[in-house]
Order: sequence, then C-alpha cells, then structure tokens
Amino acid sequence: MSSLKTIDIKKNLGKKGFEVNDKRDHIWFNYLTPEGKKTIIRTKISHGKDDIGDSLIGQMAKQVHLQKRDFVRLVTCTLSKDDYYKGVKNQL
Repeated sequence: MSSLKTIDIKKNLGKKGFEVNDKRDHIWFNYLTPEGKKTIIRTKISHGKDDIGDSLIGQMAKQVHLQKRDFVRLVTCTLSKDDYYKGVKNQL
C-alpha cells in the first residue's frame, strides 16, 4: 500500500465510530465506543494533505491500535465497525 486518500480516511473513520473534528489545525479522529463514550484512541491528519503515505499510515495504525494492514482494511471498509470494536475493547 503506497497511499490512501485523506477524504476516504475522513469519511470512513467517521463511519467506524470515530468523532471527526476538522475545526482545528489538523483533522482529529477520536474513537467513541458504541455507547458514545470517548476513549483514549485517537489520531490526526493535516488539512493540507490529499494523500497519506505509507509511513504516516503506519503511524496512524499504531495510534488506533491496529496493524497497518488492518488500518487499511478499516478505512477501505473491509474491516467492520463491530470487528474493530471487538479488537480494541480490551484496551479501552
């Protein structure tokens, strides 16, 4: 995987339970539990980026407690919201 589109990351993390806040200097993604409770899981990207490269994909994956390949699956919608929650709920 060489890059992901910022617009796809923003749209799909929002669908997966992340609260998207793009009112600041970066676009922040804070993970909410299915009950709407805020967690410590979060990541961010710059407003000025159209594509996110491999290195930043790896960093974002670590921040949301996933392997890089699973983060790509999360933002390309092949990893479901429920499966993501099951994988991280012990870390919340």
